[in-house]
Amino acid sequence: MTAAPPVKKRRALLVGALLLAAVGIGVLVARRDAAEGPRCGAGFVAGPNARCCEAGVKGTCTTRAPVPTRVAIPRAAFLLVASDWEASYQVAPLVVATAPFWIDAYELTAEDPADPGRAAGDLTVGHARARCGVRGGRLPTSAEWVAAAAYRPGNGTGEPPKTIDKATRYPWGETGAVCRRGAFGLVHGPCAEIATAGPDTVGAHPDGATEAGLQDVAGNVAEWVDGVDGPELRGGSYTTAFAADLRLWAVTHAPTGGVRCAYDAPR
Repeated sequence: MTAAPPVKKRRALLVGALLLAAVGIGVLVARRDAAEGPRCGAGFVAGPNARCCEAGVKGTCTTRAPVPTRVAIPRAAFLLVASDWEASYQVAPLVVATAPFWIDAYELTAEDPADPGRAAGDLTVGHARARCGVRGGRLPTSAEWVAAAAYRPGNGTGEPPKTIDKATRYPWGETGAVCRRGAFGLVHGPCAEIATAGPDTVGAHPDGATEAGLQDVAGNVAEWVDGVDGPELRGGSYTTAFAADLRLWAVTHAPTGGVRCAYDAPR
């Protein structure tokens, strides 16, 4: 192979160095922004192994299971398109066309008597279906999951919209992927460096809740849904290192995950 002329070689090295510098600056900014402020939401404090524990409880991280709550989601009709340049040619647009349905406000917990508030994060898709079936529900479709994450009851007018017609980048809005809004980057990332970290306490990041009251849609445990081409995981998890993987169009690839169940609306 013929060696590149000195000028071209220097130019290539300069471009490479600039790209590396840009990436490094981006990582530092992401870490700074994500780490801004407390990691846990109101009523919770940072405990051992990157957990968010109930404030005022001494000793071990004690949590309570949330009160089962379902949120009514109206019909949706829009096209979800990745608006970020780095994802625009890698993520296929998703047609979001759904009838009204209901969905759990919280991810299902691990049903551990010693730690009843911790999210279940080791479910296969079969286990997730079975647990939803016991509750009289099912897995949401990918379109339903996105519609639920996008639902804004106020819609800026004070009146609930009859149809959901758009989505923001994150469940809480367009920007602000900081640690207090979601349990992410707990293993390798901006929010903690705890190799033993696992799923966090459900509902411990209320600043990241949707306007309709869905908790932990981004982060904590990736959630099983029935995708267009089969089961898939959405929402990122506590292992997610990059905020871009928390956006509504991102799909997580893992053998296990968590779930929030969907329910057909009464007719």
